[in-house]
Amino acid sequence: MNKQDYLTVKEFQRRSLKSDKTIRRLSKSKQSQTAPSGSLLVVKEKGRIFLHRELLGLYVSDFYLWMEQNGFLRRKTKEINEHAAFFRQFPWTWYCHVSYAMPRNVLVCHSIMERFFVRLQHRFPQYSFQLLFASERNEADSGFHNHFVLYCSDDGKNTKVKEYTDSYFRGKGIGALTKIERYDPELNGVNYILKSISLVPDGWDILP
Repeated sequence: MNKQDYLTVKEFQRRSLKSDKTIRRLSKSKQSQTAPSGSLLVVKEKGRIFLHRELLGLYVSDFYLWMEQNGFLRRKTKEINEHAAFFRQFPWTWYCHVSYAMPRNVLVCHSIMERFFVRLQHRFPQYSFQLLFASERNEADSGFHNHFVLYCSDDGKNTKVKEYTDSYFRGKGIGALTKIERYDPELNGVNYILKSISLVPDGWDILP
């Protein structure tokens, strides 16, 4: 077993934002399967379970994995400004902030953003989208809120995308979208979004 290709259950749980029960159920279902490279997806060694890194693709975006595999992500050593410098190259359309009506943990925040992105793609199949989000702890320490930037291939010409984004959160009672405005590269919005990723290293992702 090449240990660089595998994660312990706890490491996999932290990286995938899934519960211990979910990860152990996954390990049972994949224990006899192999990765495209031919390596076992699940390995047991000295009573410990190790899961192949490729299984992370079930829970986090392919783009995020690509960034990690190609050295863009070094959470313990890489400066936040380096992340921001990379993401500032993207042609973002909208800058947004959403706070939630009830306290939400990082896992729930991640799920909310994923569901929103899927619904957005379904509602506007004529456009392509990309979304970068980060979870930040509330000042009262009662859960988290989300900042995100959204790219839309229509360059913001169709205000229905903006209206839908606002109504998705308000209409479903998820929370109050306190800000959605045109992204201005000169205001360094990406820097602001990523300012807390060292404190919440598993609370951000880029979709798709």
